[in-house]
Amino acid sequence: MIRRKRTILFLLVTVALFGFFLNPQNLAGEKSPDPKSIKGIIFKKVMEIKEKEDSFFFQYPSMIQFDGQGDFYILDNNQVMKFLKNGTFVGNFTKKGEGPGEITNISGFQTISDSLYIHNNYPSKIIQLDLEGKLKKEMRLSKIDYVQFLFTLDNKYYFYQSKFPENSPNEKYEDMIFELFWFSYDGSRTCPIQNYPVRHYLLNQGGLKGSFPISNFITLLQGNRYFWVSNTTDYKISCLDLKSNKIIREISLDYDKQEVPDHLAKKYSRRVIGLNGKFFKRPAQKYLNDILKLLVYKNDLWVVTSTVDQTKGVRIDVFSQYGQRKNSFYLSLPGHDDYYSSSMYIDGDYLYTIESPEEDDPLIIKYKIAL
Repeated sequence: MIRRKRTILFLLVTVALFGFFLNPQNLAGEKSPDPKSIKGIIFKKVMEIKEKEDSFFFQYPSMIQFDGQGDFYILDNNQVMKFLKNGTFVGNFTKKGEGPGEITNISGFQTISDSLYIHNNYPSKIIQLDLEGKLKKEMRLSKIDYVQFLFTLDNKYYFYQSKFPENSPNEKYEDMIFELFWFSYDGSRTCPIQNYPVRHYLLNQGGLKGSFPISNFITLLQGNRYFWVSNTTDYKISCLDLKSNKIIREISLDYDKQEVPDHLAKKYSRRVIGLNGKFFKRPAQKYLNDILKLLVYKNDLWVVTSTVDQTKGVRIDVFSQYGQRKNSFYLSLPGHDDYYSSSMYIDGDYLYTIESPEEDDPLIIKYKIAL
């Protein structure tokens, strides 16, 4: 009888814990953690790639992908360039045009195993290259223009597409719907998965539409199953299970809003959209989005916040892959100037940043993460 009671108690505890991990509301409304240092964590600058007298690489670098061997690939102004892990430039893998393997407008790319997948808009097609840049396959995607490629997984291509509200008036804050969907490898069908509202300042001038994004749409694929998304100005994150196509976790923390610093306010104010001969300026924004970036390090979710201390760096909140809050720390990088504007990527024990200084040439910096 005693053994039976212990077994029942064990099962009840197990079920309770399982329910906690899968409960979408398990962190809703919790207080923001107090930042504290992680003993022994060091970010050591080990490499820098920038313009030299005999070489010029970047104009508008925007994305980095890794191939599992330490080599990396950079998307810059509709070209994909390969670098070895020591920073040696290998070459540009793209050629402009509309022929086989040629591109006109890259929406996104991904490296998997021995292949590089590039999605091109107008015309919409997936280009598959080997890691030496040779064309392996090309597939046209009918009626799928104006989309953003995210990744390929389980014989599917995943995209999202933004949709304007119907009959939207001119100059109004409103949500645009970002629809996540997949397209089968053979091109036979598409399947919508999830809709994400993303706040924009919408414009409509004589039937022509435009918008300024207010919320960020930040995505992260963890492993080959979990799709994390931040799509509001607030500290809210959802986790979509790509096996069940269901939201299984949500993280929502109370967070002190951070005001837009002067240098970013000036940068934002310079953004202009022209529609039918009329020009619109980006509206003033008082507060930053709470979340700037999502990263994964050793199966933990790193949330890069908009809290920046000029002496300590940027605050990172750390969560387990199950959404459990673990700790927070300030990330300080040697040689790093602007934590608001740079992009960050992690590959193994290395963190990469894309730096685009206002009055200098873009560069890539690689840091060693040591615990």
